[in-house]
Amino acid sequence: LQYLREPQYLIKFVFVVYPTQDLMLHSGLPPVQPWPLGVATYRGFPLHIPTENATGPSPRQGRRRYLCNYQATIYKGSSREAALAALEASGFVDRCFVNARREWLASESPAQAQAYQEVLLNSEYTIAPAGLSTECYRFYEAFASGSTPIIEDTPKDCDYDPLALLKSLNAPAIFVRSWSELPAILKAASAQTPQKLNAQRRRVVAWYGRFK
Repeated sequence: LQYLREPQYLIKFVFVVYPTQDLMLHSGLPPVQPWPLGVATYRGFPLHIPTENATGPSPRQGRRRYLCNYQATIYKGSSREAALAALEASGFVDRCFVNARREWLASESPAQAQAYQEVLLNSEYTIAPAGLSTECYRFYEAFASGSTPIIEDTPKDCDYDPLALLKSLNAPAIFVRSWSELPAILKAASAQTPQKLNAQRRRVVAWYGRFK
């Protein structure tokens, strides 16, 4: 913090990945903003997805294969368990792709990475509960794929809002305070016409193109 406090360093803006609460809330410091994670390139997720792939299928071709997807490592006692339970109780789990595992993998095979990307490109919505932190790569990977993320809006152990940047830029996401909201969200989503879903995918992709 000394470089922010001492004027001779002339620091006007600071961008930090996973900023700490003390850094974000310390009074008298220059504006500090979180640097968005973006997509997980270290796992092979592409920086660019062709627009026709990210926005498809066309209204005439119908909906995507999955209403939603839930792909996550489940930590015991975490809200990820609550998200999975809400999905299973929603009545729509058979229309969604679910891959819930109990152990985090630091790396994936090319085949696993490709399968993950294909699921996003074939899902209208992506369920994105908080993990060890509120923000995760899945937000941005869903945006890039034209899949609307359903994001847990519950800051973890901090007084500032880690999602403030996305909210201030009107990110095309659905923010939930409780996973008990999920069944109603999926019910409304299932009633959308192919035309509306296609328009929604185009808005998501266009927004992410400007954002990144």
